[in-house]
Amino acid sequence: MKIAIGWNRRTLAVTGAVVMAFLPPAILHADDRKEADHLYQEARRLTITQQWDKAVGLYQRFLNRFTENSNQDDALFWIAYCMEKKSGASMEAYQAYDELICQYPNSPWVDDAVVHQILMVEQFVREGREQYRPFLLEKLADEDVNIRRQAALALGSLRDERALPSLQEMLAIEDFKIEAGEILKRMKTPPRESPAREAESAIGTGDLQFKVETEKKPAPEMQKEKKSVFPFFETRRHQLYKSMLKTDGTWTRDERINFGMWTVLSTDQFEALAALKGYDRLEWLRKYWKLRDPTPTTEINECRDEFEQRVEYAWENFSETWNYRNFKVLQDQYLRDGWPHAPWDARGEIYILYGEPESISIAGFNEEEWAYNRYRIDFIVERYRTNIYKDAIRLGPLSQELYADNPEWAHYNFIENREFRYTHNYHAKPFKSFKPEFRIPAESDTGRIAVVYTIPTGEFKISRQEGGQGIAYNECWVVLDEDMREVVRRERSYTVTRPEKKEIKNLKTVSGRIPLDLPPGQYLFALEIKDLKNPRLGLYVETFEVR
Repeated sequence: MKIAIGWNRRTLAVTGAVVMAFLPPAILHADDRKEADHLYQEARRLTITQQWDKAVGLYQRFLNRFTENSNQDDALFWIAYCMEKKSGASMEAYQAYDELICQYPNSPWVDDAVVHQILMVEQFVREGREQYRPFLLEKLADEDVNIRRQAALALGSLRDERALPSLQEMLAIEDFKIEAGEILKRMKTPPRESPAREAESAIGTGDLQFKVETEKKPAPEMQKEKKSVFPFFETRRHQLYKSMLKTDGTWTRDERINFGMWTVLSTDQFEALAALKGYDRLEWLRKYWKLRDPTPTTEINECRDEFEQRVEYAWENFSETWNYRNFKVLQDQYLRDGWPHAPWDARGEIYILYGEPESISIAGFNEEEWAYNRYRIDFIVERYRTNIYKDAIRLGPLSQELYADNPEWAHYNFIENREFRYTHNYHAKPFKSFKPEFRIPAESDTGRIAVVYTIPTGEFKISRQEGGQGIAYNECWVVLDEDMREVVRRERSYTVTRPEKKEIKNLKTVSGRIPLDLPPGQYLFALEIKDLKNPRLGLYVETFEVR
């Protein structure tokens, strides 16, 4: 989401959550002042709550009715802002900012309006509308130094070499040297190709993979937490977030892991974890990650290892602070020295949730586009601030096109849903016909619960064995109780041989029966069949209850 940089004393930085400059209305007639104030404040409230159409309607009523009010230019700015937030970089929003500039050329809001226009024109040019590039070149020579710099950043992001002199000068300016340096560096490298629009197959190499990710389902009717009037954001999740922030940036490994858990857990889950200490906390974490273990028959939990590696990577790569402007509100969202802040910004949040993206490219001022072809999603992610106010991460251009028919589902499934996504590669192809099933005896039967399976011999590699031709495979299974503790484990290797290869093929299948004699309770059963002569694997995991 674009940031409107405000350098007038009346203007605060405008973020996606909307930061409003509180200005008293002009002196009005006594009978009109109260109504004007009420109408304007109601329009502001609708802007804060992102009800863009209703806000525009009230601002327009305010403009039409109170033509002498000193907040007329303010109302014009917020009309354009609401249009921009509703439709993105649109010609309607651009023209609305232009109306403010033309009607009130001396307004303190003019510079902010021009900055918004620059950011929108940058997007226009990215979309192929080159006729708007001269606007940026015109602003590159503007008498206002801040507008010149913003135009240089936009042209530099578009790889326009005419911005080079200004960008070189900005390297010596504290507020701009990081952004200018990054753009100059990227201008020296060949442009990246756009991410592929179609996802890579989850089994692109034919190898068996295990996905830990959210089940795709329609966005439910979520129970919205009651929000206070801006700038207060006192939700349960925000309170948990604020309790973990630090001013000195010295995060221990346990604190980083804890913040990582806040990133991947729902509010209810994290509250439950935060209430635990010592052994109980360790047990909660062990059980949580064991339920997501892609190889439950082994001692290694690759999913948990991957999570902890992502946390460390986020800390090492996305924790830099940005001492740009002394924002007066939403300070807990920004990573700035001396302020209470998180260990990483929104990029770290996305990295922990999704892992390494296939590509990263500059998308705008302090913005990057992260593309995950394997999940059919891309994001626009902001640097130097977190997504606690839900305005630092949004769907990227490819996702907006791909999910144009249902953007609400895409936003919920990929941004609101804080599920940890991980795909485990077993480096083995799956047995195509491996479908074990539980056999539960009738009440009058004295037999035990059993798991049975069959696999066609044609799926195994037939190789020379002692005594002729044959197949060899390993059977490993484990039963875990409701606390995810191991109750039973068995492992055994089998060899089936015949004098001739065709005799093995004539067997059609190999089969197995695993009896389970367990006391009443909830259990998890995991079975792994591995071809010892070929990278083929069958994995079966099921929960069941013994009554």
